[in-house]
Amino acid sequence: MKLSTRLLLGHVLVLALVGGALAVVLPRVVARSMLQASAQLLAQQAENAAQQLALRSLGGRVVLQSSAYTLGAAYAVMDPTGRVVAAGPLPFLVELVGLPAPRELEQLARSAVVRGTAHAIFVYQDITLVAGAAPIRPRGQTASVGVILFFQEAQDLDPAIRELTWNLFRWTLVGLIAAVVLAGLLGRGIVARLAELRAAAAGLAEGDLSRRVPETGRDELADLARSFNHMAARLERLVAGLRQSEELRRQMMATIAHELRTPVTSIRGFAEALQDGLVPPERQPHYFSIIAGEAARLSRLIQDLFDLAKLEAGQL
Repeated sequence: MKLSTRLLLGHVLVLALVGGALAVVLPRVVARSMLQASAQLLAQQAENAAQQLALRSLGGRVVLQSSAYTLGAAYAVMDPTGRVVAAGPLPFLVELVGLPAPRELEQLARSAVVRGTAHAIFVYQDITLVAGAAPIRPRGQTASVGVILFFQEAQDLDPAIRELTWNLFRWTLVGLIAAVVLAGLLGRGIVARLAELRAAAAGLAEGDLSRRVPETGRDELADLARSFNHMAARLERLVAGLRQSEELRRQMMATIAHELRTPVTSIRGFAEALQDGLVPPERQPHYFSIIAGEAARLSRLIQDLFDLAKLEAGQL
């Protein structure tokens, strides 16, 4: 399988894995974030309503109903003893009027009294509620005279959560696809440069020692190209040196062969002359001396050949 194909499959696999992970994780993250944001908004609105009630600028029930209607939320008011004194419009809240508040509401109210505002997400009677609370403190007093709580059912936020999740998933997926396309284009450039390097290496293996690759850029591939070109240049010089050495060796062998032929010819000629009786007795010592000299010369040439052989074998 080609490298470009493997890169493409890798990008598609990454896109599929990230898309699957987003499809699983994103709805939960968005839902949790939106519920938390809604709870904080309810706490802020509860604080505003508590301030209006403390100023008594409007009737208490009018303030609560107006704020709840604006938020699309339900409300409840608890007195300092923890009893629910007003609530609506959810039926299970209306049923609590005049009764001690359930544990979840009481804990939220206490947290609001201590911290100024409080928000929470909890399950009450199998209903997931988003709630915010704030204490009612008349001007000039530090003690609270009650706590306002606003509620929303989590399921009421489902359409907004689904829409936001889909928008985030869609645009994230578009960004991922764009990133994969960009990575693919960059990968094609990398594959093309690797193909040039492979072609140059193949040419070098076939004996074309002049092959080089472009050294563009400052990345790892550029470093690899520079290393390849440096190696090719050294190999070219080495082969040129070997060829020159081989030429010198051939010339030396030709010279030695010629030098060997001369004493051998002399020895053979004088020996045949002596053997055929063509040399007078008084001249024979002279010819024997010539033969001995040529034999010594031949011995030196043979020793030179041995030394040359040892030199080529690396023994000298």
